[in-house]
Amino acid sequence: MDALIKKIWHALASVRLTFVCMTCLCVCAGIGYFLIRSQVHVFKPLQDLSLISWAKTWGLTHISVTWWFFLLLALLALLCLNTLVCTTDRVNAIWRNRKRLPSRTSLVLRLSPHIMHYSLIIILAGYLTSYIFANTVTSLILLPDRPTRVENTSITITLTGLQTRTYQGKRMAPFDGRAINATASLLFEDSKGRTKTAQAGINRPARFQGLSVHMAEFAPRSEGGMVRRKYAGLTVRQDPGIPIYYAGMALFVLGLIFYVFSITPWGERHMRGSYA
Repeated sequence: MDALIKKIWHALASVRLTFVCMTCLCVCAGIGYFLIRSQVHVFKPLQDLSLISWAKTWGLTHISVTWWFFLLLALLALLCLNTLVCTTDRVNAIWRNRKRLPSRTSLVLRLSPHIMHYSLIIILAGYLTSYIFANTVTSLILLPDRPTRVENTSITITLTGLQTRTYQGKRMAPFDGRAINATASLLFEDSKGRTKTAQAGINRPARFQGLSVHMAEFAPRSEGGMVRRKYAGLTVRQDPGIPIYYAGMALFVLGLIFYVFSITPWGERHMRGSYA
């Protein structure tokens, strides 16, 4: 049994497996690009459904179009496992020989690339958690200064301001005076009276107690003409994967800092044990 486990472990640590996985991922992603373009309606529900809910409905119903996506997930899982095993082997070897290293600084610097490898796995785990467990809680239309409760929560959101940026120029005359970007100023409040002010933009969500708030639409869209009442249309999502990949990103930055130091003359001296 131990021999079988060791054999599987060595197979998972293979560089050849890494190359095969990455090649297959590239091919699979290329095929997926064309299938998504030809069948956008099949994949669009992924924006609002969890991965499991989408897989049970759209994914399995249109398997001739979605097969590449499931294969892509399997290849990513295998690549993560390969990275985990290979990195663990290297870390284990460095740790066993730590007493031969000149200092603790040398140990940390030698571990820096492996810290980045582990952090990438954590980041991917965070994204997978988002895809599996994230759900769209509700869609909200907010009017100025009217608190609106988020469905199935005790949180209210109030639109305190809406700032739009309009196009001003001669190159595209039909767009002159039309809004090209918008930012909503929001006030969050929970049942305990805790509040937070934040801004949500087209590509910049606001976050509060596990909820991410994304702007989907807004009005008015242009200057002048018929006066329309201000409003912001928001999509509210519950995403437990956010803190996981934030932690992974922080760990990656830490490993990157150590790695940058390791390739400087100062780091090289510490790696060799020469401090002169």
